[in-house]
Amino acid sequence: MRPIDPLLLQSFVCIADAQSFAKAARRLNKTQPAISTHINRLENLLGLSLVVRGSGRREVSLTPSGATLLPFARRILELQAEAWKRLNNIEIAGSVRLGVTEDHAALAVPKLIGLFRRIHPDVDVDIQTGMTLRMRHELGDRFDIVVAAQPLDSGGGEVLRQAQGEAAGKIAGEDQRGEGDAIGDLHHRRDAAGHRVPPER
Repeated sequence: MRPIDPLLLQSFVCIADAQSFAKAARRLNKTQPAISTHINRLENLLGLSLVVRGSGRREVSLTPSGATLLPFARRILELQAEAWKRLNNIEIAGSVRLGVTEDHAALAVPKLIGLFRRIHPDVDVDIQTGMTLRMRHELGDRFDIVVAAQPLDSGGGEVLRQAQGEAAGKIAGEDQRGEGDAIGDLHHRRDAAGHRVPPER
């Protein structure tokens, strides 16, 4: 048994619904020869004739084998779409330990935490305040994320906001820094390779 390419099934189902190669091509934003090629590949793969091809303005119909395949083709495409939907909406659950300075705890953090909890209601956020230096040393031990103020040239973390001068931050792993001190340097718990460690579950 050979696997069937969902792309071929998509063209087949669209032809069955539109009853026309030209209409199916327009619906799928493809050329009519491309749709014809898909159907030929599908028929060759199965060793069966699936479509009765008309001429001129005649509508396209399905053979008995095509009519048998149609509901299975729809189910396969529906399952594929459902799989993509589920994978793109995996719920995050667990807990995250957040360390912030008192200034950030009063100003920026409440709004951010409120937004985060609306998006991820099953994640518990444990917030603790403290001094920047102490919390940075405890990153990975007591804290998963630390939000604190420090000079731009101190290294590490991702800049959330800057006190003065040009914008600064890390984009795609490259430092982009301007003058001034950073406010809200976000530090994530990372592994030995430098990758972010997800919150505990």
